[in-house]
Amino acid sequence: MTEVDPLSGQFNRLSEDIRRTPVEQLVSKAASGLYRAVKQARLVAANELAKDGAAEVSERRISEIGEAAWQSLTDAGPSYAAMMLTACHREVERRWGKAAATTLASLKLDFSRVCDAALALSSQPDANRINDVELVAGRDDDLDKGMYASLVRLGRELSSRPDR
Repeated sequence: MTEVDPLSGQFNRLSEDIRRTPVEQLVSKAASGLYRAVKQARLVAANELAKDGAAEVSERRISEIGEAAWQSLTDAGPSYAAMMLTACHREVERRWGKAAATTLASLKLDFSRVCDAALALSSQPDANRINDVELVAGRDDDLDKGMYASLVRLGRELSSRPDR
C-alpha cells in the first residue's frame, strides 16, 4: 500500500469536498472552524499566562506558550479550513459579490495575524513582543469581536441568494 504524504492527502480531500459539497456550506464550516481555532488557542494561551501569576513571565515561558498556540493554529483542522477558504474565495466573489469575498478575506487575515504573532512569540524577542502577546493571549478584544462580526456577516451573505 502506498503511503500518501499529509499535504497531498489534504489536497485530495479538498478536491473531493469541493466537488461534492455546496460552496456556501464549505465556506461556512471552514470560517467557523477558523474562528473556533483562534478562540481556543487564545483561551489556552491566556490561561497558561494566568497560571504564572502576576509576576513577570520569563521569555522562555512566553516562547513555549507562543509555540503551543502556533502548533494548535497550524494543526490539520485549522490548516485545512484556511486552505478551503482560499480555494473558495474566487467562487464566493463570483457568486455573492465583492462584499462577501472581502468579509472572507478579513477572517483569513485575522487568523493569519494570530498565527504570525504566535510564531513570533516562539522565536527571538522583538520590539512587537507585547503586541504579539496581546494578539495571542488577549481575551475580549477587538480581534475576537471583529472575527465574530465577520463570521456573522459572512453567514448572512452566504445565506442570501447568490448574485450569479
